[in-house]
Amino acid sequence: EALEQHFGLPIRVDNDMNAAALGEKVMGAGRNISHLIYVSVETGIGAGIIIDDRIYDGAAGGAGEFGHTTVEPAGAPCKCGNRGCLGVMAAESAMISRAIQMLAMGAHTKIRDYHQGSPAQISLEPLALAARDKDSVALSIINDCLDYLAIGIANLINLFAPAAIILGGSTMEALHPMGIARVRQTVSQRVLQHGGQRSYTIVPSQLKNRVKIVGASTLVFSEFLDHVDFLTPEKVRI
Repeated sequence: EALEQHFGLPIRVDNDMNAAALGEKVMGAGRNISHLIYVSVETGIGAGIIIDDRIYDGAAGGAGEFGHTTVEPAGAPCKCGNRGCLGVMAAESAMISRAIQMLAMGAHTKIRDYHQGSPAQISLEPLALAARDKDSVALSIINDCLDYLAIGIANLINLFAPAAIILGGSTMEALHPMGIARVRQTVSQRVLQHGGQRSYTIVPSQLKNRVKIVGASTLVFSEFLDHVDFLTPEKVRI
């Protein structure tokens, strides 16, 4: 209300993961899918949930804090006060932290071939390049983190039974296609099968770095059209 009074315009505020999920639903990999979950992996991890073509906010508007679900009870401490949250075990920051530790320990790894500076200044890129070069240390770091992510995603599938999990975020883009392949493999080993049939799909984001702005724009349109079902790619041009 304060923003509306200041600008003299109607204002819609929502979670960025909700916007991303809606963006994929309307213009991306989630078109024609009524039940989906968008998962973003960057320096943190979040999720946006669509149920029956609608954003699921939860009772108090806090649904989708996927990065704060516990996947390792004795894991690293999280800023939320918990330990072993998915975000501290599987996000890009977790991968980089592991790489810094291995370099500091003097591990023999091709990561050094792609990063000549201080280990403390390493980014995801040399880690990903070394993994593509079949470096065992880099692969171990990335796969360990992705396995935690996959455990979390398997839990989402077992809980919500979505038709699609859409994986986005800069980390998954940097690790494509090996990242999503690892997640699919691990999820398939852990998710509950219904009648022996796989009832879900795991796909990469189609909108990539445009996903949030497309979703935010869609939120505004949906206020006027009352239901997101009325929004189609032919009607929305971003």
